[in-house]
Amino acid sequence: MTFTRWSAVAAVLVVIFSATTMHRRYASPKHAQVVESIDASWSDESLSNGAWLPAETVELRQGLAQLQFSNGSNAIFEAPCRFSAVSGDLLRLFDGKASVSCRVDGSTGFVVQTDHGEIEDLGTEFGVSASRSGVDLGVFDGLVEARFQRSAPRRIAAGEGLRYEARLGAVAPTGSQQFRYVRDGEFAIRKRQQDGLLNPSEASLLSRLHSDNGLIAWLDFRTPTVANLADPNRHSPAGLPAVSESLLRPGRRPSFKSYGIAKPEHTTPFVVPGEHKSLTLIAWMKFYPEGSGKQRRGLLMADHWDEPGEVHWQRKGNDLRLSVRMPGEINGDHLSFAAESPLLMSDDWLCLATTIDLAERRVRHFVNGEEVSQLQIEEDVPPLRLGSCSVGGWTHNPSTPEDRSMYGAVDQIAIWQRALEPHEVGDVYQATR
Repeated sequence: MTFTRWSAVAAVLVVIFSATTMHRRYASPKHAQVVESIDASWSDESLSNGAWLPAETVELRQGLAQLQFSNGSNAIFEAPCRFSAVSGDLLRLFDGKASVSCRVDGSTGFVVQTDHGEIEDLGTEFGVSASRSGVDLGVFDGLVEARFQRSAPRRIAAGEGLRYEARLGAVAPTGSQQFRYVRDGEFAIRKRQQDGLLNPSEASLLSRLHSDNGLIAWLDFRTPTVANLADPNRHSPAGLPAVSESLLRPGRRPSFKSYGIAKPEHTTPFVVPGEHKSLTLIAWMKFYPEGSGKQRRGLLMADHWDEPGEVHWQRKGNDLRLSVRMPGEINGDHLSFAAESPLLMSDDWLCLATTIDLAERRVRHFVNGEEVSQLQIEEDVPPLRLGSCSVGGWTHNPSTPEDRSMYGAVDQIAIWQRALEPHEVGDVYQATR
């Protein structure tokens, strides 16, 4: 073969080798995808929402980023942070902080690997902070197994945590330190604030409420996707549908939307599991004047009304009332606790709230942060249940053909499994008004 031909062959081989090397370096293995980010700046400028992480190590230089791994696990990274997605169930964290949630089928067994050892998920949510000096680990829910250098493997449960000192090869308990990490709920709050859907006082209130284990749901109806800002993973109501764009109405502020409910088919179903000794229900709502002739206008109502303890929260005429189903026949007894307020007859936005505490045997009603009624519970009431329920009406009412849709608009509903004190209801009103 002549020298010219050898040169041509060599040139082709160089091109093939270079192309293969470039492909290996830059082709995305699709192990992890950027879902959302907040003020994020990356070492790889091609990264943005929807992008797959490249094969090599990346650095988040500014902001926050939420990633989903191919096994279903989610991780939130806080800058500065350097990491790589080794596979769909293996994260290599060189330095920085990440909170990891492994709650879907198939995500158990996710591993976070550091310079000093690794943490394996056993069905849980946890936070990891890695540096040259060691590792901090906090478990928020479930269980993990931690395996560090010069240290025996150990299992860490919810509410527990540890600090591994690399210089000493020593492990010390620390508690979960959960508020050191940005978790899913906090991320959702910051993202909504960035998008102009929460004002600063609302965002601050919701951040504080994350330490309140009694908060079950904080439903936000201001966009076509209903969000539960209490904790998108743990407490997300089952089966929340996307809100129809055609039913979005002007909200309380120019940048807000609300969800209009004028027919039974407009109501929004969701699930609040469990039985409760107390509840707090708070909602920002506006009643349309065209519905003034309706006798009952549902706010939050258990669907079936055939089990003791089921709750109906509604407006009847110019009173706000909470009804609880009592043991009896299918159309049997119920207790109602009602309070009149002339404000209910207005077409302004109202912050309505009701608390019920079975231990204290007391029901309180509030309008715009002010207590308007305190009622004693005279009978023994069974544990409270919402279960499958609906916002804005009663969807399963075989006992009556009456339309109990609220005929109005809603943009927020919050539910606690405890009775808030009057000053706490006032705080919620002031922060969200």
